[in-house]
Amino acid sequence: MGKKVKRLRWQGIVPANIYGHGAPSTAIQVQAADLAGLVRTAGRNEIVYLTLDGQAERPTLLRHIQREVLGNGIVHVDFQEISLTETVRLDVPIHLVGVAPAVDAYQGALLHSLQSVSIEGLATDVPSHFEVDVSGLEEIGASLHVRDIAIPPNLTLHTDQDLVIASIASTARERAEAEALAEAPVEVEVETAAGEEGAAEPEAEEAEE
Repeated sequence: MGKKVKRLRWQGIVPANIYGHGAPSTAIQVQAADLAGLVRTAGRNEIVYLTLDGQAERPTLLRHIQREVLGNGIVHVDFQEISLTETVRLDVPIHLVGVAPAVDAYQGALLHSLQSVSIEGLATDVPSHFEVDVSGLEEIGASLHVRDIAIPPNLTLHTDQDLVIASIASTARERAEAEALAEAPVEVEVETAAGEEGAAEPEAEEAEE
């Protein structure tokens, strides 16, 4: 706490915490260089095995990472201990791959609407991410849904399958032109009662004395 934590960080050591799986929360410390390399290479759902003071390896997931306000240095990390024989429910990121033909053919905009899906299964089976190929999006309005993800049979999906992952929208310029056309005033030709524009109105009769 306090000055002791600052002293650790000056020595290239990051304070961390390990919790979960019925074990009491434990404060630990990790070499900053080792932790930085781990954060760069390990995905959010990849298992990280921690060995504490010569004890048996403990499978964990990398959780909350706290960074410096002015900089990118790591100041604290949480590890969640898990069981390799029990299912866990995790959010798995969605990565879009490929090129959508409608982007070039119709100057459309590729919208990535859903960033992750909720998956349940053994931690060793849950992937670090799902790849979704957008090369089949050939028209404006085309879309891909959660049901288009190839979910392995040993995993359970907990996200609505009708949710849109990615879609093709018209460009902002095309939308603006369509809105301007819809709001443009309609010109209507109007004739006077006499059938000619500018026809004089009949003079009022003089009142009898």
